[in-house]
Amino acid sequence: MIRLTGRVLLLALCSLIAPALLQAQDTSLARVHYKMARKYAASQDFNSALYFLNKAIAINPANATYYSERATVYLEMNQADSGLADFNRAIAIKPTSARLYFYRSDLYLIMQKPDEAVADICKAAELEPRNKSVLMQKAFVLAKVKRYDEAAAQYDKLMRIDPKNPGIYYNKGKLEEIQKKWNEAIALYTKAISLGDKLSYNNRAICREEIKDVEGAEKDYNMVVQLKPHDPEVYANRGRFLLEQNKLDLAKEDLKQWNSMLPDDAESWYYLARLLKKQNDPEACIYAKKAKELGAKESFEISDFCK
Repeated sequence: MIRLTGRVLLLALCSLIAPALLQAQDTSLARVHYKMARKYAASQDFNSALYFLNKAIAINPANATYYSERATVYLEMNQADSGLADFNRAIAIKPTSARLYFYRSDLYLIMQKPDEAVADICKAAELEPRNKSVLMQKAFVLAKVKRYDEAAAQYDKLMRIDPKNPGIYYNKGKLEEIQKKWNEAIALYTKAISLGDKLSYNNRAICREEIKDVEGAEKDYNMVVQLKPHDPEVYANRGRFLLEQNKLDLAKEDLKQWNSMLPDDAESWYYLARLLKKQNDPEACIYAKKAKELGAKESFEISDFCK
């Protein structure tokens, strides 16, 4: 039996341990680069984030998280193809990660590849069948590609899993609204409101307006203004509604408020021009010219307002 001296034994042990220590140091350094990348990405410095992610990947090319993080940075830089390539690499390393399929599905939607988007989100749901975020995204993707019945079934499944979640009822309400199923949407928005969701008042107002429930719509628009008094959109929505109801004095208050909060919004000038025309106010001409100057999307002739 051969006995090793202390020095020889130490050298032999070092030859075994040193590679593992170096690997640990490299992995640790990769994590440092990754953390730096996250810091820069959070501050919108995506070039620096990309630099540090490249360094992290060069040290540890078997880490799926580094690739997925770099993919999101590429997306922020409007480099969808590079982002897709990195998601593909991440999934090749970690093929059972629902999160990776979730994010790649979202990217496929951006790239207008609906079939691939559906396949990925379905795979994510298969991997995590009770993950509410995944199931919600699945419903969203199915609705986005106009597979409305499947999307509705997905929301129904979510309601069974989490019946107290107002967001589920709100999102299914939007699904019904898209299909012009006004009464079904109203019922869902009402449920969402009962569970504490405040966003649903505005959507319910729009649906009530569609079914000519003028009183109900006005109450909902009033509630939205109370909830979000600093949001110009709420004055725009209520002002346009009141204008259609010929409640001109009330409409004028809202449209003026909208215009004062967003003076470069062409639509606010256009709707004020319409209101002033109804009141036979010659200032309608001034507002119409300003709307045209700012590029209002509505098609109209200045002569319609300037006599």
